Amino acid sequence: MAILPKAFIAAIVRSIVRGKSWISVLFTFWSSPTVITASSSSLSQRSIDDFLREAEELILGPFTHNADLLKMSKGLKKQFQTALTDSEISMLPSYSYRLPSGEEKGQFLAIDMGGTTLRIALVELRGNGVGSSEKPCEVLRANILKAEEKVKDLVGMAFFEWMAENILDTVSSHLDRLDAKPLPIAVTWSFPLDIRNGIIHDMGKGFNAANGLIGQDLGDVIKKACKTKGLDVELQAILNDSTACLLSQAYVDPSTRLGLILGTGTNLAAFVPVSSIPISKYGGRPSSWFNDAKHVVVNTELGMYGKDVLPLTRWDMELKKTHEKPWFQPLEHLVSGMYLGECCRIPLVEAIETTGILGGVVPEGLRKPYSLRTETLALIAADSTPTFETALPAFNTLYPSPTPATPSDLQAISSLASFITRRSSAIVATSIYTLWKLRSEASLTHRQVLNFRDDHCTTKYALKAAIEREARRTTVSFNGAVIESYPGYLDMCQGYLDGLVGEGGKVELMEARDSSLLGAAVAVACEGR
Repeated sequence: MAILPKAFIAAIVRSIVRGKSWISVLFTFWSSPTVITASSSSLSQRSIDDFLREAEELILGPFTHNADLLKMSKGLKKQFQTALTDSEISMLPSYSYRLPSGEEKGQFLAIDMGGTTLRIALVELRGNGVGSSEKPCEVLRANILKAEEKVKDLVGMAFFEWMAENILDTVSSHLDRLDAKPLPIAVTWSFPLDIRNGIIHDMGKGFNAANGLIGQDLGDVIKKACKTKGLDVELQAILNDSTACLLSQAYVDPSTRLGLILGTGTNLAAFVPVSSIPISKYGGRPSSWFNDAKHVVVNTELGMYGKDVLPLTRWDMELKKTHEKPWFQPLEHLVSGMYLGECCRIPLVEAIETTGILGGVVPEGLRKPYSLRTETLALIAADSTPTFETALPAFNTLYPSPTPATPSDLQAISSLASFITRRSSAIVATSIYTLWKLRSEASLTHRQVLNFRDDHCTTKYALKAAIEREARRTTVSFNGAVIESYPGYLDMCQGYLDGLVGEGGKVELMEARDSSLLGAAVAVACEGR
């Protein structure tokens, strides 16, 4: 049975008292626009201030105190430790086992195959000892190509021959200076790939290049494609973006031990002792590799962690209801550029419907999942004018409505977005801190083992002192639009990190520009040492 609203009943009573008939009362009520307005306003069950207080408590409450973050860190640490020994899809050791000395020099060919862009570059490494007017490393020439639909439609070798043609175009004028035969190259590959052996998997993202090539060695495929264009190459290193980020910064800052990607997605690479990972996770590597390798760069696949550790709100659970893999990347859902907009859109829709902001009308453009982009939140966050002079017209253009947004509406959206991004920065900082602690402990154990094996090693106390010196300053290189460009994000993340590390050390976030290309070049240079 339908329940009549109070406004409806009151109108009937008043009209009958005035002597109107039942029928005329009904006709007047249904046809009166003022009653529609009153009915619309009755949807507002609470104030926007009350809603924002609840949102802040639910979203940020569990991340307010250092003790809360340290408790989460313990939970993440257990998951990291389990994955180091057991996981077949995360905490995977790469082939990169050397960090650069900073003395590597030369010109190297680097390729970055991202989700929608192919970048081919000639990179020069000049060494850390160059004069102040010269950069220690620089992209001399780059060829940047969008992978349009016709490129995505290329099947199998046709795609790699397209790559080879553009590689030749990039280096043809420099071949006289690239003496090595075959020409050593490195690739930063942002598609599914077994980094332990370079085996091609289905690429996804609309690409057909893997068709007929799944299970083959990426290096062999690229070499074969280049040969058809008269170019003799040797793929010496395959990296993912987080490994490239770590290596590129390590070239100019020897304290770099972690590499963070935080853009559309998120990931973290770490330089850890080989002994901290069971031999079974290294695949079929020759014994000679282990003779040389004492440490290795590990691809953590950070986004996969956090289930049952990271607190979730009712809005986070709503996001998972519509996701095809709701628990595959729990951490990524709360921190990355792909999801921050959606983490804000879901509670925003509730706020519109229950508080009356935006006139109580949800713009049609906001009803679709993922329609509120993180870039839009960044635009609002960057506008410090009282009336949102830039952000307001942009928002109303993106999300037209019969009741356009006002400055006070955008202030509410700005507050809600700030809760979401602050939570993201707290989670990222806690993840970095946890891996930093885990890496430090593994390094201490590794060096103590070496101490017992070698009578000529320094004492245990000296080893402990060496570990403590390293712990006093560790650099985390970073790359990605969220941490680079979202207003205030980097400072928030560093602030949380400082609070977690305390006075016993310094973990510093440092930007690594062009890291996908520079890191690939550094990887080739390290292989040649």
